[in-house]
Amino acid sequence: MANANFGGLITSGPLKGTTFDANGNPVAFNYGSSLTGSTMIGGDGPRPQFAPLIAGLEKKVVYSRLAYDVSDSFTVFAEGNYGKTKNDYQVGSYSNQLGTTALTLRRENAYLPAELAAMMDDAGVTTLTMGRYDGDLPRTRVKVANETLRGVLGAEGSVLGGLKWNVYAEAARNTRNLALHHDLIQANYVNAADAVVDPSSGSIVCRSTLANPGNGCVPVNVFGTNAVSDAALNYVTGTNTADQKFHEFVTAASIAGSPFALWAGDVGFAAASNIAARPSTRSSIRSRKPITRSPMPRAPTVSAMPRRRAASTTSRKPSSNSTCRCSRTCR
Repeated sequence: MANANFGGLITSGPLKGTTFDANGNPVAFNYGSSLTGSTMIGGDGPRPQFAPLIAGLEKKVVYSRLAYDVSDSFTVFAEGNYGKTKNDYQVGSYSNQLGTTALTLRRENAYLPAELAAMMDDAGVTTLTMGRYDGDLPRTRVKVANETLRGVLGAEGSVLGGLKWNVYAEAARNTRNLALHHDLIQANYVNAADAVVDPSSGSIVCRSTLANPGNGCVPVNVFGTNAVSDAALNYVTGTNTADQKFHEFVTAASIAGSPFALWAGDVGFAAASNIAARPSTRSSIRSRKPITRSPMPRAPTVSAMPRRRAASTTSRKPSSNSTCRCSRTCR
């Protein structure tokens, strides 16, 4: 990446190309070749994406069918199936601020390194634009649970010697729960990065807190890779959840066969009717803050860098006209 780095990278103005080591000291960023606004070959900076190769998957499926022959031409049956899947994986990329979400940092930032402050004064600038990969924050973890329950009652048989018929009623329910843990709240992170010294107390606070005391903002140091306190972590990240429930009810009837023949051969006949209803579809999305910090891998520092399945459940259907599919993607 040519427009962000772990610990921050100044991306415009006379100080463009200034990055920071793990201790927040400004150092020169080594740009690679074939440079564009956001990419390059070689050089410093992160190599996206950090995609996991394996995602945890737990699957449970049960299917059962019972049938009773009332006579040679009349059968009643019942079907039931249950499926549940759970996915748990970590999002590949770190949270970041780049492009339109890059940070704007002011000269009076409380965490501004003294050397960088002098560089800004010499260059006559009062603000900096920083692109950053947040290696000091845990990456988002995704947990998805999907549960489907389906039941069918029906009958089938034959009439007139050559016609086969089928009737059934089907009810199904699908529940999907999605949780994104440690999901970055970008607006809060911007407020936390804009840290100043409170003129009354001399302590470091968010600039937004001066205008709105008690707003809960906890300042963070974005220069270099720093230890983020639990209070700051709980302010700049949250757990986004989406709970969805789908219901479906289907009734269907069909008849098909060859009731008689003509001189050219059998005469085929088929007719079907299908009624589907979805009386209840509920979806709720909410956000809450995490309570505890989860373990996270450490991001590489500048000094360490070289320079230069979805699961599916398939059930037998008593008729090709019967389907129950409940799926939705929420993010």
